[in-house]
Amino acid sequence: MVGHAYPSGAGGQKAETFLREHDFLYARTVMNTKGHTWKRFAFPENPLVWNPTCWHINRDIEKLLDLFLSLPADQGDMVFFMWGHGYELDFDAMKKRHFRETFERMLDKVACDDSVIKCTNAEAIRAHFGIDQQAKQQTRQKTATPASEEGKEAEL
Repeated sequence: MVGHAYPSGAGGQKAETFLREHDFLYARTVMNTKGHTWKRFAFPENPLVWNPTCWHINRDIEKLLDLFLSLPADQGDMVFFMWGHGYELDFDAMKKRHFRETFERMLDKVACDDSVIKCTNAEAIRAHFGIDQQAKQQTRQKTATPASEEGKEAEL
């Protein structure tokens, strides 16, 4: 497991320390980023306290996506991080707003834009922060060798 969603969006130092010690790459809050500039789509300084762009039932979500798609690539790495629960798409309020149609329209926009890299949160964090997962796993395997095993190897 590489990602975590804080219960009700609230973490804390103890949770963050636990996640770091257990090699989690990121953890999501529910505090949406603010503003109408490229900074709203910036990667977090600390991926274990990642405030997403928006909740997927945000009324202005399509406008946010259009803003994201319109920004020039020279702003640096940007991410449109939308969070939500699938069951929320079935809420009566979402049906009345025809949210499924909006959601499908948004997915079509992203799918048709070759300048957008479609990836998981873990892939985005690894790429942005330059994390080499294979090297991390090899280090963990080396440090996980019991002392008695190391002694046997030395005797051979």
